[in-house]
Amino acid sequence: MELQKKTIPNELIFLPYITGVNAPDYHADANGVFYGIKMKHDKFDLTLAIMEGVVHLLKKNMMCLEEIGVKAEMIISTGGGARSELWSQMKSDITAYIVAIPENEEAACLGAAMIGAVSEGLFASYEDAVQQCVVIKQKFIPRHPDRYQKKHKLFNRLFDQILPVYDYDAGNEILLKTGE
Repeated sequence: MELQKKTIPNELIFLPYITGVNAPDYHADANGVFYGIKMKHDKFDLTLAIMEGVVHLLKKNMMCLEEIGVKAEMIISTGGGARSELWSQMKSDITAYIVAIPENEEAACLGAAMIGAVSEGLFASYEDAVQQCVVIKQKFIPRHPDRYQKKHKLFNRLFDQILPVYDYDAGNEILLKTGE
């Protein structure tokens, strides 16, 4: 198999709503959508589009937090996706936040253990538990956040424009604006 260089950001857009839309937009009838597919695209282009789509949704959530006055210092990424340097750098570039990868990837288990430890008095506070239990092994710094700005706007516009289609498909809207 011949290796090909792929362009990042990818030409394709993926709306990652395969189980409906949760925060910040909430729409139970939304579906995943690939936009911009051409004959030249292959499984790697589709994979990059999926990765980017998930991160555009993350950026959308981070922007909502900023709008209500919550500004995070960084994003801590855990789980299987945190093992991908490509995806971690993509998260940093698209969101314009530092993305930190902890040594312990099992965040839910570690968090539960820290809650138990604080409850039992092993740590004086949650902050103390975090200080002693969470070790960051790698950080990804935004390198090209401007590279994704236009694509993020297109991601949002595509979602806004497809909302009536989701409603129509679900039977929530009798007629589309075209009179169908």
